[in-house]
Amino acid sequence: MGILAFTKAMTEKAFLNQVSETDLFRSIFSSAGMGIAVLDIDSNIVEANPALETFLGIDPEHWRGKSLFDFASPGMKRDYLSSFKAFQQGGFDRFSLDGSFVRSDGAIVWGRLTVTVQERKGDEAGFMAVGLMENITLKREAQQRLVESEARFRTLVSNLPGIAYRCANDPDWTMFFISEGVEAITGYPAADFIAPTKRPFASVIHPDDRDRIGAEVQAQLDKNEPFLVHYRVVHVDGSIRHVQERGRGVSRAGAGTEWLDGFIMDISDQVASKKLLEDQQAKMVAASKLSALGQMSAGIAHEINNPLAIIHGEAAILKELARLDRLSPDKISRTAEKIESTALRISRIIKALKFFAREGDRDPQQNCDLGAIVRETQEFCQERFKNHGVEFRVVVEPGDLQFRGRSVQISQVLVNLLNNAFDAVEPLEEKWIEIRAAGDGDHVRLSVIDSGTGIPASLSAQIMMPFFTTKDVGKGTGLGLSVSTGIIESHQGTLTLEPSAPNTSFLIRLPRKLR
Repeated sequence: MGILAFTKAMTEKAFLNQVSETDLFRSIFSSAGMGIAVLDIDSNIVEANPALETFLGIDPEHWRGKSLFDFASPGMKRDYLSSFKAFQQGGFDRFSLDGSFVRSDGAIVWGRLTVTVQERKGDEAGFMAVGLMENITLKREAQQRLVESEARFRTLVSNLPGIAYRCANDPDWTMFFISEGVEAITGYPAADFIAPTKRPFASVIHPDDRDRIGAEVQAQLDKNEPFLVHYRVVHVDGSIRHVQERGRGVSRAGAGTEWLDGFIMDISDQVASKKLLEDQQAKMVAASKLSALGQMSAGIAHEINNPLAIIHGEAAILKELARLDRLSPDKISRTAEKIESTALRISRIIKALKFFAREGDRDPQQNCDLGAIVRETQEFCQERFKNHGVEFRVVVEPGDLQFRGRSVQISQVLVNLLNNAFDAVEPLEEKWIEIRAAGDGDHVRLSVIDSGTGIPASLSAQIMMPFFTTKDVGKGTGLGLSVSTGIIESHQGTLTLEPSAPNTSFLIRLPRKLR
């Protein structure tokens, strides 16, 4: 720092005598950590202390007869001259400037120069002034680094395909900062959202999503954990954009969450692609289901025709006995019971068929009984197996076989696996298929095993792929295992081929509770 004293109408020697009157002042002048200089009315340096010499990189041989103006940078010269002229003319008694100076070695240093008039004398306008010049080079460099860092940050943020933000932890999501990417997603410029806000960011969130999002975010903030939410944004043109937001709360000691920092991405394209994929998968499921029904149709028809023939025959007997007047109450009762049990058998088959055939992908997740699913599927599969000489075994272990899911979809998977097993064992001499249902800790498991000797290792990685099939042309769609895998994975379970089993064995594991 520097103290500058300007003199007029007094000799250099007289002025120096004045400022040297006390040993205390001389001691301060020489040892102060701030630069001290004495200047005449023309801004020439009369005397400089060691601190100022160090600041400017000069010694007495360099500063004698020179002005501070000579050490000022071009930008600083203009401001210095303007202030100094007004100072000479008595326009004011104090001025302060921040500016750069060029040291004798060419280096640029920054100083804060403050000059104050201490005394003015009569008509001669004699005066003495004291000024302070602080070395602010390090501070200035730090400020410059901060400016450059902020510029880099803003450039980076402006190039990101999304919204970076900082907002208040309030219901309106009042924005302190929001990147320009907000306009692409909402149609409103960033300035519209900055506090004091004209438009709360909450106003562009779909009304049906606001309460849910607020609750989800607050729940994570209460746990001091980051949040990840998905919601809809209403664009200025009325269209809907789907976004994903990731962020976290920022707190100060004892103050709770003061603001939120985060990033919002437009995922509308991903949502549309997912919807398209789901539609295509639904069509694949329907195709697979139709294929399975087609394969079972002959067996189902036989399964229903047999009891219908029984009913028809018993009815014909009753009619004949009635004609001959030989009906007895006992005969009527036995025949009615037989007709009733046969009709119930048909009813179970139709119920199982309706259960399998209906759409179930939109059913809510609910408690399901794996044993009941196995038995219902058995109803309309067993006749087909019986007619083709395939032994059909069903083993449902006792105990709790409850799980969360959609029973219709699990039935479809089971039918697909049974149809595949049937096609595999039909040409074999030993023909059998077995279903095993059992509990497995926090899972339930369902195995479909057949008398085949397994699937070659070279094909095991491909059999779950869409449209891949080992069947003859015209048999199957190649979608069964692919669709089945998708259904089981949607239940957070697994469908795997057991490579170490002695026979062909597929294993389904389903969690009792969904995450």
